[in-house]
Amino acid sequence: MFHLAEVLRLQGKTSDAEYLIRDSLRILEEGGVGHSQQALRRMSRLAELLVHSGKLQEAENLQRKILHILELSQGPESLSTITAADNLATTLQALRKLDEAEELFLRCLRVRQKALSSTHIQVGSTLFKLGVVTTQQADNMVSDKSGTLEQAKTAYGMAEDMLRQAIRIAEQRWEEALGGVAAADRAASAMLGNEASLGAKALNTLVPPLLALVRALNALSVVVMHQADLADSPVGADEATREAERILRHCLTLLDKPPGIAQELIEVPELQREHVSCLHHLAALLVRNKAKGANESQKSSEEQASRLLSRAENIEATLTTRRRSKGEQ
Repeated sequence: MFHLAEVLRLQGKTSDAEYLIRDSLRILEEGGVGHSQQALRRMSRLAELLVHSGKLQEAENLQRKILHILELSQGPESLSTITAADNLATTLQALRKLDEAEELFLRCLRVRQKALSSTHIQVGSTLFKLGVVTTQQADNMVSDKSGTLEQAKTAYGMAEDMLRQAIRIAEQRWEEALGGVAAADRAASAMLGNEASLGAKALNTLVPPLLALVRALNALSVVVMHQADLADSPVGADEATREAERILRHCLTLLDKPPGIAQELIEVPELQREHVSCLHHLAALLVRNKAKGANESQKSSEEQASRLLSRAENIEATLTTRRRSKGEQ
């Protein structure tokens, strides 16, 4: 029943898959093995489907149950337990329960830094998530005045520090991935018939660190723009604005001109979505700043912003076409 649910899930028939997984879990619970590894696997998949379909409150309840079972069976600091805590924190963040999400992400960071290397990709991922949650907390301080402006500035500074750490880790992993793919290309150049499999391997190697890098850069640009809004002087605001533009242009350089298997990288949906977000952020930044310059620079900024938004629309159209194509299949 569960394997059939997995096939249906891969076909995009998520409601049918959800029904079968629930039935599968019911059978396991009635058989007295509702806390077994098999049951945990099914609960995790069901929680994933619930998040995907927007049933966040039910997903939270199920993820709390998974975390409790793993804490009792494997201990509070096992990596499986920490993965469950990370999943729950992500759902809590989506539900805007930011303080509890922050607490869980901090727990994940402490355990991962202890169990893994300080530059491990999972440590970088946790720092990124913490940076985003801290940014959201600072946003709330400004929007609903739940904190002072000084507290908001401090929170944005903390978010910036965490995101810059995440960027350094992602850059290191990205450079290592590029080096590994280049070495594989050289090794395969004398062999026949390996080009297709090498391409798939290269893609699997390159996408995770590149995605982590551009996500962190994009998030950092948002933080720096908030810092520009709260700057104590026009000079400080201008410096922060220029830094945000530099970050976004660096992000676009990575996405526009990926090395090696460029076309395959460009067509990865997750990277395309991040590309669209980055284009929108830079266009908004240019529009926002156009009033500060002379008429000539105003016109130039407007033209650049228009080109960026046009590129974003083209990428979004490609993503929509692909989704429709998958739905028809």
